[in-house]
Amino acid sequence: MCVPCGHCDEWDAYYAALNVELPSLSRPMSFIQNFLSDIRGLSQVKENDFVIFVVGPTGSGKSWFTGEFCNNDDVRVGGDSEKIRTKNVQALKCNFGRGLNSVVLVDTPSFCTGIKGFAELEMTNWIRSRFNKRCCDSGILFLQSLWWDPSHRDVLIARHLETFASIFPNGFAPPSRVYVIPTKESDVIIPREEMNRRISNLECTSLAVNKNGNGRWRVSMLPEVFTGQPETTASVVQSIIINMVNGKAGGTITPPRTSLKPNCLDSVSNPAGPTRGHSRKETNNDSDEVIRSKRVALQFTPPGHPQRRSALVDLGNLLNEQLRKQGQQGDLGEVIALKRAALELIPLDAPERIAALAELTNLVSQRLLENPELDEIVVLRRIALELTPLGHPDRRSALNNLADILFERFRKGRLKVDLDEIITLKRAAMELTPLGCQDDYVTLASLANFLCKRFDDGEWNVELDKIIALRRDLLEFMPPGHPQRRSALVNLAGPLSQRFKRDGMKADLDMAISLKRAVLELTPLEDLDRYSALINLADLLSQRFGKQAALDEIVTLRRAALDLTPKGHSQRCSALVNLADLLSERSRKGGMKADLDETISLQKAALESMLSRPLERRSILAHLRDHLCQRFKRDGAISDLAEVISLQRAVLELTPEDPDRRLALINLVDRLSDRFRIEGGKEDLDEMVSLQRAVLESTPSDHPDYRSALIGLAALLSQRFNKEKMKSDLNLIISLRRNVLDLTPPQHPYHLIALHCLADLLEVRFQEGGAEEDLDEIIPLTRNLLDSTSSGDPERRPILLKLTRYLSERFKLQGATADLTEIILIQRAVLKLAPPEHPDRFTTLAILADCLSEWFKREEDKVVLDEIITLRRAALECIPSGDARRRSILVNLSDCTYQRYRMESSMADLTETIALQRAVLEVTDPGDTDRCSALINCASSLSERFEQEGANADLDEVVRLRRAALDSVAEDDPRRQQILANLDDCLYERFRREGAVADLEEIITLRRAALERTPLPQQCRPLNLAGSLHEKFQKLSSATDIEEAIKLGRAALALCDSGHPDHTLSRDCLTNYLTAKIRKRGPKLPVPGASTSSSSRYHVKQLIRSIVFETLENLPLRLVHTTTGILCNRDAQLSHFEASPQYCQLLSSISGLDGQLREARIRDAVVNFFRYVMLSHRWGSSEPLLRDVEGTNVYDLSGTDCLAKLQEFCLCALRRGFLWAWSDTCCIDKDSSAELQEAIGSMFSWYRRSSLTLVYLSDVSGACSPADSVWFKRGWTLQELLASPTILFYTRDWSLCMNREVANHKADPTMLAELQKATGIAEWHLTNFYPGMDEARSRLQWASSRRTTRPEDVAYSLFGIFKLHLPVLYGESAESALGRLLAEIISRSGDISVLDWVGEASSIHSCFPANLAPYQTLPCVPATASDASGRNGLDLEKAQKLYSSLAKLPRARFVNQRLSLPCIAHWVTTVKPLHTNSTSPSCCMYEICAPLLRPIKVTLSVNLEETSGSYVLVRPWHPKWLEAQADSDIDAPWKLLEQLEQSFNALLLRRLPHNEYERIASDSEIVARVQDLDSILDSEVMVPDIV
Repeated sequence: MCVPCGHCDEWDAYYAALNVELPSLSRPMSFIQNFLSDIRGLSQVKENDFVIFVVGPTGSGKSWFTGEFCNNDDVRVGGDSEKIRTKNVQALKCNFGRGLNSVVLVDTPSFCTGIKGFAELEMTNWIRSRFNKRCCDSGILFLQSLWWDPSHRDVLIARHLETFASIFPNGFAPPSRVYVIPTKESDVIIPREEMNRRISNLECTSLAVNKNGNGRWRVSMLPEVFTGQPETTASVVQSIIINMVNGKAGGTITPPRTSLKPNCLDSVSNPAGPTRGHSRKETNNDSDEVIRSKRVALQFTPPGHPQRRSALVDLGNLLNEQLRKQGQQGDLGEVIALKRAALELIPLDAPERIAALAELTNLVSQRLLENPELDEIVVLRRIALELTPLGHPDRRSALNNLADILFERFRKGRLKVDLDEIITLKRAAMELTPLGCQDDYVTLASLANFLCKRFDDGEWNVELDKIIALRRDLLEFMPPGHPQRRSALVNLAGPLSQRFKRDGMKADLDMAISLKRAVLELTPLEDLDRYSALINLADLLSQRFGKQAALDEIVTLRRAALDLTPKGHSQRCSALVNLADLLSERSRKGGMKADLDETISLQKAALESMLSRPLERRSILAHLRDHLCQRFKRDGAISDLAEVISLQRAVLELTPEDPDRRLALINLVDRLSDRFRIEGGKEDLDEMVSLQRAVLESTPSDHPDYRSALIGLAALLSQRFNKEKMKSDLNLIISLRRNVLDLTPPQHPYHLIALHCLADLLEVRFQEGGAEEDLDEIIPLTRNLLDSTSSGDPERRPILLKLTRYLSERFKLQGATADLTEIILIQRAVLKLAPPEHPDRFTTLAILADCLSEWFKREEDKVVLDEIITLRRAALECIPSGDARRRSILVNLSDCTYQRYRMESSMADLTETIALQRAVLEVTDPGDTDRCSALINCASSLSERFEQEGANADLDEVVRLRRAALDSVAEDDPRRQQILANLDDCLYERFRREGAVADLEEIITLRRAALERTPLPQQCRPLNLAGSLHEKFQKLSSATDIEEAIKLGRAALALCDSGHPDHTLSRDCLTNYLTAKIRKRGPKLPVPGASTSSSSRYHVKQLIRSIVFETLENLPLRLVHTTTGILCNRDAQLSHFEASPQYCQLLSSISGLDGQLREARIRDAVVNFFRYVMLSHRWGSSEPLLRDVEGTNVYDLSGTDCLAKLQEFCLCALRRGFLWAWSDTCCIDKDSSAELQEAIGSMFSWYRRSSLTLVYLSDVSGACSPADSVWFKRGWTLQELLASPTILFYTRDWSLCMNREVANHKADPTMLAELQKATGIAEWHLTNFYPGMDEARSRLQWASSRRTTRPEDVAYSLFGIFKLHLPVLYGESAESALGRLLAEIISRSGDISVLDWVGEASSIHSCFPANLAPYQTLPCVPATASDASGRNGLDLEKAQKLYSSLAKLPRARFVNQRLSLPCIAHWVTTVKPLHTNSTSPSCCMYEICAPLLRPIKVTLSVNLEETSGSYVLVRPWHPKWLEAQADSDIDAPWKLLEQLEQSFNALLLRRLPHNEYERIASDSEIVARVQDLDSILDSEVMVPDIV
């Protein structure tokens, strides 16, 4: 298509469209001068503007073109302030003529450089802020440097256009018209052949964009080569504007001739039409004479003459023949006129009219070459078609002729109506073509081609399927071996690929791939098209990239394509890069090591092939760097990392002063950081610091990344400081962090982090140098951190801890009481943020206790000491038994209780101290260095209690502990002397009390050791050893002992002269020893070896004793010995065992055993010996207590019936073979609150460990049913029934109930049925009960009808059933005891079923009942069937959101008398009193309305206010209820909705101040139900605090 030149009539139409006058063309440059009358900076694209985007690869000359455009005559370019210019985008605006329309020329950046930067973002922002979608029109001027091969992948037009289109934001469409112009700098020399080839390639790639762009692009080719002429730039812009006004694009356009200068290249000269001369060759006289005669003849045949048509035809034929012979075709006008006049004289139905029409058409077609007058030919051929009706033998030819001339007109005007008519005509011609005829193939091919053209114009949905069908038919005309079969295969594969892109049908893609495979098979190896066939097949296979096999085949094809591009080939670099990209993708998907290695090798080869192309080289360098990074991460080869660093340095060299240079610096820093982490090289770290400094220097202070650059440099300097500890680095880091803090205002999201970092660095410098100034700066920073966090912020607690640490440091330096006071206040605040289940609660308690201990050292305030003890006890409860921290807190707590004991002399504190020190010993390993101190401390406390109470057990334990302490210290330990002395004192005290010779012998051994360690000046101490030897002599009369005593006495006397204070004592002692020797002669010295060592037997006995004590620890404190009737404590129990035949038998049976077998045998014997029987009964009026039976024989007593009951119980146990029996009447010291607390806490475990439990039913006789006994109504008997594994029920006369002679009544079906009847407890719980908080509501129901003598025992009796250990506080109210129990159940388990009751509320909490009676009735809410069809139309997203909200709810908690209850809330909007006939003045019926609930009518005992917002109906929620839902993500929300659709027992809450709530109307059952499933989706989830 030829665009109208400067002196065409079409310019008139152009300017008429623009409403401007036609410019004068008196001078060659006058048009340009008017056209470029003004250029100025662009602020905003107007609606009457034309926008031209100058696009192209790097180096294509975009800025050069724009600059030359500004150099035209009379072009005024404003100053910098008038240009809208950024680092990457420049837009210039110019007016032409005197019209209102303007041209905006946009110099765009280069995008496909391989390294992303700010260019795309700036271009996008320019389009969004300044581009006007309603502008006159827009287009793309694509510049292509001929320095590059246009087929290279990095400069492909399609690739750059797609990238340019991707930067257009949503709502903006990129221009579709593209105008391509090649560029070449004048100093660049390119051979002519290579130049022609590259221009040809550029034309091919342009056409390929039209063909493969899915109608998105319409590309036109400008035949100029821009070499720097300003007038060329103006003429190109002029041509584009004219083309846009005419709405034409595609093919080749010609700039106005007056505007373009001839190009320097012959091969690309101005394509103006050839100059045609009109001179004629002289004809011979005969021919002229004949024509002249024919003209005369025509004059003599006027219109109407019968021979006029013949005269017209003859003259026309002669003139036509003369022109043909002379080779002229320009003067056909007279011939055509004559033929047209002759045609008018032929009747319409004459058969010769068709031939005349054909002849006239041909003549007009010949003139088409000179003057494009196609419309007349079209008219003529339409007439010819009308003369060939259906059935006429020439109709097919007429159809084809008309289609051909319409196609010529379509090529000129691109009118869609012409193309539609062509297709219609070709279809008609195809129907008239016989099958198998050669013309059938031609017609099919033509129709397919025309459909393709209409498809290219946008008729997707209509034509593509028809094209494919035609192409298939064409393929059938070309069997295998046909020379055109390969072309047919290619032509069919293209539309199939297009339809796949449109519809996504895999069958089309598979067919296209099959066709391309066939094409490849038909393309010989030496064929030049084989490379394209390989590439095309690879591209199709890449579209079904999902399968690994397809990727493997693509790689194979790309390898074959690479083999066809030897070194030096123009496509070799592209082939290398494409294959490398595929192998990289396969490596990423399959993880094959070889693929990644080959990718690296290929990219290195590609790098070598583009040494002279810096832009592409930088892209390959970047890709090679990335793949080497991947291999380094995979293999860890330091050589790869070194190469990555080298490549990154090369990239950096190729980006001087480039906007991407900063990113290149950052990437190099990252890679050096990787190597530094591996090798730790100082050089790398120093280089990173230098590079990061460069990054910081290249970043303006107002740049958004300036803060990040500061942080990066600070981080690197921190690493260097950690290695080298250079104070200068630390000072610089602090300075940088201060700058970061200045750039981070309080409202900044990272303000807190900036404060944190600066405070931490100042802390490091403080620790390094100890400057108090740093500490003084840290504390205000930390206070600012604290002020910046809200009370509920999870970060508040760590900040409080930091502030505590800093204040502690300053307190250590300055000792200011104000700091200590603030520390204590902060720690109290931290403790409030750490509830009992918080993981750091222990640490908080310990720190606060330590701070208070420091305060106590200054003030010694008892109140403070009490708080310290409370805190340390709480800390102890936070630690599990195996935690290593438990020991330190036990030690600290024991120290505190001992201090309080020293202040108040309370034996309870001393007893607690001893218990704590024993616990310390249990958690201290034998080899621990602190074990000796623990032993010493425990022994000292026990010794103090022994001095106060004189218990032999304490003295024995003191001896044992001090022996262990002596064994745990080394010989040179300075503590050893004191331990020896203390152990000596204890043993002597025990010897003095009991007179055991073994103790005396040990004393002698100790004193010998002490004497050896005593310095010579102090060796008057021999008197101690002498005294013990003297006492031994008094016991055993051993002459050796008295002789040694006398010798030691003399030595002591020798050390004390007459003036020494110990002289008299030494003399008197020596006298006594001599007197004893004289008065009592001892026996002869024993013969060495005469006695047998009992060491082995001693150790065996010690092992037995330890196992006995271990067993007795889990048994009741006292048991009745059924054989003797004596109440025995644990020492007496041990004595009975050691005096028993079982003990002697055990000693003999284990003499040959050792190791674990011996210990197992001992344990079996001990457990069997201490089997015991428990009594369960109802207390009588005068039960025998501990003081009544202690020290007496139970069988010898007489008196009440209760005493007889105890005697019968013991006898019954004895008859059943048990040596031990326990009764709660006489085996507990009820005067000791500590023992009573321990007994209640251990009662469940004692019954569980018993061998048998005897239940005495005093109100049941004979064979009566036991179910009526009052025993089943008592509170304590519930846990006795459930805990006992083996149980027997006895009647009043001590016979078995119902005469059921079995070993265990729980295993007897008859008795088991009676038990279920009496208790309402299921069989499984009766026989296999386990304590815990499962089914808490049911367990409370079991106890709800039972009673106890003391009201608070109702709760205490349930501690064991729920496996709870709570303090027993006799004297508290029953409501308080029950409240503590329920609060503990909720806090530990989150079980909210205990809140489902109706009755009187407790004064302790509004959600707790006053007693257990409300639990007698199980909650019963009628279930309703759910309609599955209700799911239809529900919002699944809302359902999933509700499901997620409920799943995230916490468990219910009870803290500080507040119940945090997760629930679904329904706010009451209306409270309407109803008039009823109720006679009770205290009750009123209301109708309560909430938005999502059905109206509720309920009778309440409280008066409700008729205001909204004061009441809320809640449905308590437990997260475990979701565990029963379906696992499927789809079914779970529906199951939840079905559950929530059911009716429920609602709690009515009243809102109080401070966002608190209380339950009201607890004595009324409120059953609520949602309106429908849709209502559930809008439910509100909340966690109110209920008081």
